Amino acid sequence: MRIAATAATATSVPAQRSAPLPGAIAAKIPRDCRATSSVHVADYLPGHLAARRAAVVVSHGGSTTGYQALAEGRPILGIAANLDQHLAMTAIQDAGAGLLLRAGTLTREVLAGALRGIVSEPAYTHAAGRLRDEFARWNAPATFARFVEEATA
Repeated sequence: MRIAATAATATSVPAQRSAPLPGAIAAKIPRDCRATSSVHVADYLPGHLAARRAAVVVSHGGSTTGYQALAEGRPILGIAANLDQHLAMTAIQDAGAGLLLRAGTLTREVLAGALRGIVSEPAYTHAAGRLRDEFARWNAPATFARFVEEATA
């Protein structure tokens, strides 16, 4: 399994390939983690491009990363540490497009089992694909611009 991880600030993922890499995972990890033969660590990875190339996105479960992953039809393994992350991942898990884990009680064994489960069970990817299709029906920039115009008129 290959992992592309971001610690947070100035490389990019090549966009020439839109299909997921077999076993590839996009993840946010602490800055002090080191690359290995199966982990690529970069200061910055554009979330939507990393998600597009991943089989599953592993993150803190926040809404921004969640929306990027779902917009690309990728399931999410969210390791929530605060209420916002927990609420976002609860909605994603309830939609069948990911799994919520709690950072404070997480063990290596639980993480590995959840990751194996989400990668091997196609229902997560199917649910994420349904949400991607739903997101594609909406023109968020136009809707937001209309809202701002109406609110400030």
